Amino acid sequence: DAETANGRITLEDTEVEEGSISTQNGRLEIINVKGKTFTGTTDNGSIRGKMSCERAELKTDNGSIRIAPKEKGEYEIETDMGSISIDIDRHVPYHIEARTDMGKIRVAPDLEIASKEKHCIIVESATFAEAEEKLSIDAKTDMGSIRIE
Repeated sequence: DAETANGRITLEDTEVEEGSISTQNGRLEIINVKGKTFTGTTDNGSIRGKMSCERAELKTDNGSIRIAPKEKGEYEIETDMGSISIDIDRHVPYHIEARTDMGKIRVAPDLEIASKEKHCIIVESATFAEAEEKLSIDAKTDMGSIRIE
């Protein structure tokens, strides 16, 4: 675990059973992190992550979030004011629910859209329902766009 009031936190090339990093003002960088349960929070700052976690929560009040989850897992991603960008590994069956109150949701043309409404899109691979190892992402921003690549 790591916590600071002001400043960036970088966690790189690490395996954690349970881990959390938090800062009030600063960026979180999570690079090549593997783990069971992981939480990253910042009040004011962006979050960048390349990770493989069974369960992860990434939250910021003011800032963008960009993640590239590798392998299976459940991810909860939330920002009040900022954009979200998700880079999906096409080899893992996926289910992504993306919601924004004010902003657009863009989905790469090769991804399968299961449901589409004005402020909510569900993207799901054809093999998700029967897969044993899968990637599930719940992404929400109050004010900002979401891009699923």
